[in-house]
Amino acid sequence: MSPLKSAIGSALLLSALLTLIVLLITGGEVGVWNLVLFFFVSAILISAIIFRTTQHYLKDRILPIYRAIFGLTSKKDEEGLLYTADPMKKVEKDVLHWADERIGEIRELQEQDDFRKEFIGNLAHELKTPLFNIQGYVSSLMEGALEDERVNMKFLAKANKNITRMLHLVEDMDNISTLESGITQLSLKRIDVVKCCQEVVDSLEEQAHERKVRIVHKQKEPIYVEADEFRIGQVFMNLLYNAIIYGKEGGKVEVRYTAVDKRLMVEVVDNGPGIDPKDLPRIFERFYRVDKSRSRDVAGSGLGLSIVKHIIDAHNQSVTARSTQGEGATFTFTLKKVR
Repeated sequence: MSPLKSAIGSALLLSALLTLIVLLITGGEVGVWNLVLFFFVSAILISAIIFRTTQHYLKDRILPIYRAIFGLTSKKDEEGLLYTADPMKKVEKDVLHWADERIGEIRELQEQDDFRKEFIGNLAHELKTPLFNIQGYVSSLMEGALEDERVNMKFLAKANKNITRMLHLVEDMDNISTLESGITQLSLKRIDVVKCCQEVVDSLEEQAHERKVRIVHKQKEPIYVEADEFRIGQVFMNLLYNAIIYGKEGGKVEVRYTAVDKRLMVEVVDNGPGIDPKDLPRIFERFYRVDKSRSRDVAGSGLGLSIVKHIIDAHNQSVTARSTQGEGATFTFTLKKVR
């Protein structure tokens, strides 16, 4: 209800009450027409008073709040609020909507802050572990182990291994930064994805042998896709490396190809311990660890799956993960198939 209608309604009630009081006081001696005239005049006066009081209240109390929240700057905007059908209802609705938006923004900022803290904490841990190891080996060498031919090369090799781990972390972070910024343009061309995968399989032979993992790559005939060969090589490297390292020792990793319309679906399947359902939604986040107690001791940056997602997203394709605990995990990504 508008302020004017509200004022008129309230005024009519008050005027009727005043007229009844006058009638009771005078005993009806003032006459009917005088009472009617008194009723209408008092109604008009009371309406004007109530309307003006409401307007002043809106201007003095409500408008400053509304102006501060929504940034009303013109007189036209203020008049639009004052003379709307129901300004109080509009103010209430707008303020509640504004509050909901702010709550959403605060929640989003809180989530971003939590993610930032977790990211920095994970990064510090990833850097701290190899640094402490290097410091320990170097200190031992300086304290006399350097003179012992039985241990000096062993300690230097271990220090070098930790330096390599740090370099991989920095390289992966650089990859993530580049992919997220969109600076690097993909070099899309017709490539044989089977050959690309086999090259990665060959390069991981030593890691697979150490874990007694058998890599099954049955496809021999070439399959052509439109993709960036280097980046897809990174995808295979990260998926296969994870399957070897985090899968079951003495287990199996298999790469499968399935043509679906104009796309090629590539699956990397292992028969390891699998992934808990609660972890699956976060599996592609940076530094997210499924088994934190175990995976900290495993060489790796914790960025591999995040890199995979960024690369596949850059190809306008999809990557997913599914798993049954105790039975293994399957990572699936698609590519554009060409002849």
